[in-house]
Amino acid sequence: MRVVILSDTHGVIHPRAIEHLRGADHILHAGDLGDADVLERLRAIAAVTAVRGNVDHWPGAESLPSEVDLRLGGIAVHMTHIGRPEGEWASSLDSRKAPARPHLVVCGHTHSPKRSEVGAYLFLNPGSAGRKRFGLPLSLALLEARDGAGSSFDVRIVELEPGRDS
Repeated sequence: MRVVILSDTHGVIHPRAIEHLRGADHILHAGDLGDADVLERLRAIAAVTAVRGNVDHWPGAESLPSEVDLRLGGIAVHMTHIGRPEGEWASSLDSRKAPARPHLVVCGHTHSPKRSEVGAYLFLNPGSAGRKRFGLPLSLALLEARDGAGSSFDVRIVELEPGRDS
């Protein structure tokens, strides 16, 4: 299973992001889509799960959840737009009574790509896949599940404009 994870498009999907989206089994968008057109363009490529970001006030955005729990190829995922410090997340997630604790926690908002592991959790911010802002690189993340049970998967952050200065 191949999942493309993006965030903070703010109404624009970077052209290099489209290249990575082709062939995806599923797309995760961690909020700040910017408008309904972005959601429709993504849905034309693959199944999409999206959460509402702090700038998503366009007509229909209220139907998007603020956070979501799902399973993709056996991988338990928790996604929201604005994250918390990893240690705080980990203790909160450990206390859940849910049968499946997430392996992967996805958030956006900062436009800064980041991947970190705390205990059994992988925390991921794919960065921004829209317009360049705040001098940060444009990026997205690719998740590849190696088995159907979800116990083996890789996540890597891909810069959309490698080597380009701010």
